[in-house]
Amino acid sequence: MGSKKELQAAIAVLGLCMLVFGCTKTAESENSKKQVKIGVAVYNEEDVYVSKICGYLEDEIFQYEKDHPGVEIRKKIADARGSQQEQNDQIDQFISLDYDLLLVNIVDRTNAAVIIDKATQADIPVVFFNREPVREDIFRSDQIYYEGSDAKQSAILQADVIADALEKDRSKIDRNGDSVIQFAMLEGESGHQDTLIRSEWVLKELENKKIPTQQIAGSTGNWEKNQANVIVRQWMKEYPNQIEVIISNNDDMALGA
Repeated sequence: MGSKKELQAAIAVLGLCMLVFGCTKTAESENSKKQVKIGVAVYNEEDVYVSKICGYLEDEIFQYEKDHPGVEIRKKIADARGSQQEQNDQIDQFISLDYDLLLVNIVDRTNAAVIIDKATQADIPVVFFNREPVREDIFRSDQIYYEGSDAKQSAILQADVIADALEKDRSKIDRNGDSVIQFAMLEGESGHQDTLIRSEWVLKELENKKIPTQQIAGSTGNWEKNQANVIVRQWMKEYPNQIEVIISNNDDMALGA
């Protein structure tokens, strides 16, 4: 995920915000700005991708206010530091303070129903982003939205890159000449839907392209550059000259690799 993707994600999230602003409860007088309070709940603000989305979201809010002088957007970010209980408490506080809109980067995607039911009861729209709740939960209310990347498409594009590289110069990829691609998989956070989908579909697409593969190693890098760096250094010691391709679930881990 490069900066362009993160900017697009932030714009898309803010675009959804604009769609639901018409449902907000904050009163607007003829002589005052319409104030909209947005509560942003993130699973871990230190996550590079999430941090960049929040930064771009700030920029987009600034631009929106500039283009719409009758609107004032007040945004507060709450960092759950990987704790679903902490995030639930933070969202409870947003609801008690009568926020107009919740943007939620959920810790545990199976916990969305709790958040959705509370927000729906309080008549507060929720936009989940980046970390997709269980799909059944998204349809619990017509005030629930999700914005995220197409993980399957990302995986297929990865397979395309490998296939193109093989076609261009097979000897650079298939170094041992056995017509099988020996690979190692750097996976994102365990249980994250993008981890599961990208890991599965990149291999399915390689199979569809009639490219035989053999997995030499695999590990969870939690989307983090430094963790990936440590993992790959260890792989280089354990499997010298055996790994021909490293498949990474995101750009940051790929940079670490």
